[in-house]
Amino acid sequence: MKKRRIFLLVDWIDTGDFFLQKELQQAGWAVRLIDIPNYSMKDRTVKFRIILLYFKYMVQVIKAIRWSAKDDIIVCWNFTTGMGAGLINRLFLRKRRILALNMISHFSSGMVSKIRFFIFRLAMNQSDFHITVNAANYIAINAKRFKVPERKFFVLPDPVKDRFPFKVNIKNDGYVFSGGEAQRDWRLLFEAARQLPDIAFKVVARKKYVDPALIVPANVHLLFDVEYDHFSRLMASAALVVIPLTSTFPCGLIVIGDAGLMKKAVIVTRTPSTENYILPNETGILIEVNDLEAMKNEIRRLFDNSDECQRLGENLHNFLRREFAVQNYIDRMISILEVYT
Repeated sequence: MKKRRIFLLVDWIDTGDFFLQKELQQAGWAVRLIDIPNYSMKDRTVKFRIILLYFKYMVQVIKAIRWSAKDDIIVCWNFTTGMGAGLINRLFLRKRRILALNMISHFSSGMVSKIRFFIFRLAMNQSDFHITVNAANYIAINAKRFKVPERKFFVLPDPVKDRFPFKVNIKNDGYVFSGGEAQRDWRLLFEAARQLPDIAFKVVARKKYVDPALIVPANVHLLFDVEYDHFSRLMASAALVVIPLTSTFPCGLIVIGDAGLMKKAVIVTRTPSTENYILPNETGILIEVNDLEAMKNEIRRLFDNSDECQRLGENLHNFLRREFAVQNYIDRMISILEVYT
């Protein structure tokens, strides 16, 4: 019997070790991975290069549409690529089965919002186009927002890795770590740090997303655009991890997963997706959006209580390994793919 084919689009340079490709192949699928061979981290860190990155997305989308047949499935690891595949499929009247993973679409305004609405509706309103979301709450929100049927959505929480691809020395050097890219509330974190002058903070941010007028407190060491291994080692040496968010859409989840792998206590903004991973006062601490007092008080409480940090960190580690293991993700992914067969 002919193997079912998947064209798997990823937004990096292929090194032959992507878990999803390997697991789907073991499950009996013929998987052809399409990467971005000329990808550069500068495409993400330098503002004007976002146009170049989108161009690279479209190149791989066109490859997938051209190389695939109508019975194949195009799976897009990056949701933006999924929208591009849906758009090209619609505009050129191709009948492709497309699965766009992990829908992330933060609210915007003006012309950007109108363009996004037009593209998303055009892409998603196709019979064989489906989307995954990280939490069930997002289905009704996005279906209503973009005027598409709820049946097009599947819940697929992010998996959590079981190891780092490099050596990480986990210890406590007596500082609070915060880092990440999307929708971080640095203004709130810096104000909390300002009111906790005896606590040191190390923060890693995406420079293009930080307001240059923001005043950095004396007890905050701010770094920009560091490599993933450097980022991870800074986290590994922290007393605890804080993830302040401005959006209720998915963000901060990679940092939660990595913190759990390191058995670090986490304080994070409450959203439908962070609630998947953080059980209040069991696997971490949830605070409401823009709640300065709660953030400040919880940082103080945990920083002064290493036993509580250890308890929360170990609970998070065990919970993530049990509920969000890679195999759980693969089993759910395969059940979604069966919709197309």
